[in-house]
Order: sequence, then structure tokens, then C-alpha cells
Amino acid sequence: MQQNPRGGAALPLLAASAAFCFSLALYFPGFMSFDSAYQYWQARSGHFSNLSPVAMTALWRAVDAGWPSPAALLTLHLAAFWLGVACYVGAWLAYALAAETAEA
Repeated sequence: MQQNPRGGAALPLLAASAAFCFSLALYFPGFMSFDSAYQYWQARSGHFSNLSPVAMTALWRAVDAGWPSPAALLTLHLAAFWLGVACYVGAWLAYALAAETAEA
């Protein structure tokens, strides 16, 4: 993400951080359907099956080692989502600024 003289690189990260905090407060601790609960059981017990994505279960097992709660994966997903939005908006703003300065 390029930084312009007006500090435009910080704006998407600041907005995404605020949206992340709002989303976390709104959805915490998350929703557990039967499939999610079964996948969480697999992650905690180490008995993997192919009924749910094995890579996702392995990720949940790794996250659960540091923060043993279903809310840990919600936090990880929300952080990845809002970071992606911030990167996209930052790239779009950098492109728009470059196009604006090229016209001048």
C-alpha cells in the first residue's frame, strides 16, 4: 500500500480497525451450528475426517492451542476479512491518486 502525502494509507486501516471492533462486538462469541460444533470437536480431539475441510480443522486446532475458544476462529476470520478490505481500499485509493496526479 502506497502512502501519499495526505496520509491516505492510514485511513483504510483506521476504518477497517473500527469495523473489525464493531463486528467483533456485534457477533462475539459467534454462532455454532452442528457442523461447526463437529469441526470444533475434531480440532480439539485430533480425530480428523473428510466431512469438513481438513485444512480448516487443522487451522482451528492451531488457533485453539493459543486461545481455546470457538471465538478465536471468529476473531481470526474477522481480522482477515477487514484486513483484506483495508488492502483493497488502500490499493484503490493509491490507484485513484496516481490517476489524479497523472492527469495534472
